[in-house]
Amino acid sequence: MLLAVIVQCSSCSTRYHLDDDVLGSKGSYVRCTSCRYVWYQEPPIPSPYALIPLPQYPLVVVQPKKTPRRGQSFFLLGLCLILAGSALAGLFLLGQKKLSSWLSQDILSLMDKEVVSPIQILNFSFKKTLSGVVCYGYFHNTSSTMRYVPPVSIYFFSQKTLLQKVQHKFHHLAVLPGEKKSFYLNLDTKWTDISSIEMKIE
Repeated sequence: MLLAVIVQCSSCSTRYHLDDDVLGSKGSYVRCTSCRYVWYQEPPIPSPYALIPLPQYPLVVVQPKKTPRRGQSFFLLGLCLILAGSALAGLFLLGQKKLSSWLSQDILSLMDKEVVSPIQILNFSFKKTLSGVVCYGYFHNTSSTMRYVPPVSIYFFSQKTLLQKVQHKFHHLAVLPGEKKSFYLNLDTKWTDISSIEMKIE
């Protein structure tokens, strides 16, 4: 017949019955299955009067956790720092790339910074008609790549007094590098006392 001992949880007072060979000759850590409390149980002094039936409650034997060595901790810390630094460097480079791509003509104009368009207006002139005016001239591409003519603003003056401002879009009007492309624009207007007209790329 197996020798059995009585073990009592010091937290919730739940009692357990277990074989004496579970604790061994040096004792062991045990955990209460009722309240999860863990304590170190010393082995009892063997006694022939301690014979009781087999245990009625399950008992979990907890093995002590191994403490990691200091060298492993420093290695893991260094690895985490390297990974964090690489991630920050990648985010910085990505931000610089996006920033350079966002600094286009539209963004700079919103920031009130002057942007010189590669498309210039040359030999601009106008003449009055029965229904309005006709504007004509040339668009000159001063860049080394093909460009589309951006929207233009047209100002109508009468003796240096601004009468009206209109905007016009040239749909998909492309100008090759160094090319001078003529334009002819017919505009209807109610003003009959127009003395001068200005066209600007803004």
